Amino acid sequence: TLDPSAAAAFPVMLDFLYSHDKAVDATTKNAVALRYLSNYFGISDLFDSVNIFIKWDMTILTAPVYLEEASRFSDEKMMNCATEMCAKFFSFIDTKMLLDLPPHLFKDIMSSAELTCDSEVLSARVVKYLRAWPEMGDDSEFLRLLTHSKKMPSIDPDSACFLMKLSLDIMPDADDAHSLYDRCMTAISSNWDDCPRIGRKRKSPGDHGDYDAIPVDVKVELLESALLAARKEKRDYEKKYRHIIGVPEGRRKRHDDDDSAGYCVLM
Repeated sequence: TLDPSAAAAFPVMLDFLYSHDKAVDATTKNAVALRYLSNYFGISDLFDSVNIFIKWDMTILTAPVYLEEASRFSDEKMMNCATEMCAKFFSFIDTKMLLDLPPHLFKDIMSSAELTCDSEVLSARVVKYLRAWPEMGDDSEFLRLLTHSKKMPSIDPDSACFLMKLSLDIMPDADDAHSLYDRCMTAISSNWDDCPRIGRKRKSPGDHGDYDAIPVDVKVELLESALLAARKEKRDYEKKYRHIIGVPEGRRKRHDDDDSAGYCVLM
């Protein structure tokens, strides 16, 4: 029995065989199936024509489609090529396309040596994927792979509560969990002044209730950490601007006769 994709591409293969100009009606969706059929039936000119099309057509806009279709036909060369492109341009791959990929393919992308992505962007995209595939949030090995500190040294503050809760639930005794927990704590507390995750009374449309799901003792630690971060920032600010803090308003001006003096502006 032919795979549905191969069955759909079969008429295209026949059209190619009986056409005079040997033009193939290849598309992003059927190209891998045509490559499979041409190899299966030994149609070398179709195989070559499809490969030329794929080299031209595979971009960051189509790579996830090629990856999923290649997986369907166990086309390892095509899978490697598509995986590498998805990994190298991970930040720019369409979010919906990423979320539609089954976990084993998403795992291949995240495992690729070519993975290139800002750490906070990566964490935000990983959280979106885990929300789309909630059953994978129970897989500690999968979570370790996605959140390893080497690929994700810093966490997006808006994603930190979700990942913190997972680290506590799924791998509470693992070293990786402590690392992830600490990174999440740092992400939230260091953004204390722009942190709707802490102490929010009303939920915004994008609020998933992640902060509410955190245990009370962790909330206390989180709030203490945020207060310490705020105190440190206040002290650093006072130290930096101690030469103007307390100076009367009339004296905070530019001294035109002193080239070394600039504008004194309190932030």
